[in-house]
Amino acid sequence: MTIQNSDPFIYPLIDVRFLAEEADVSILREGCRTARRLFSAPAFEGSVFGSVIPPENVTSDQDIEDYLRNGVRSFLHGAGTASMSPKNANWGVVDPDFRVKGTTGLRIVDASVLVSFFRCRCEITAERCLIALPPKWSSASGSVRVCRAG
Repeated sequence: MTIQNSDPFIYPLIDVRFLAEEADVSILREGCRTARRLFSAPAFEGSVFGSVIPPENVTSDQDIEDYLRNGVRSFLHGAGTASMSPKNANWGVVDPDFRVKGTTGLRIVDASVLVSFFRCRCEITAERCLIALPPKWSSASGSVRVCRAG
């Protein structure tokens, strides 16, 4: 991740390094082949009528790799990647007030702070954070400026 400038409301540049390692490509390529073998089994006859992703004509190692490199994307919101822990704990990324440990003036306010599988809606976490934000974070109009990703 690279910060573009000093404006905290400008999104950072994020390179998640999809398929940066040859092992990543090999694993996904074999996953495509395994799925094709599975769904071509007699148990799926009459239910599965061919490969759509990747298309049936994508068969060679190079074709599958090209398809993966052009199509792999993240579509799920990461949760638990910046886990919350007690203020004095030597583990976790943020404290219960969403402050990033070891920094000043930096908070993380999204589902990444949730430690494990969560059964509450992300809005509950956002509400908790708004309660934790000190009044000095309010803008001149009296409301907190919210920056939404995506």
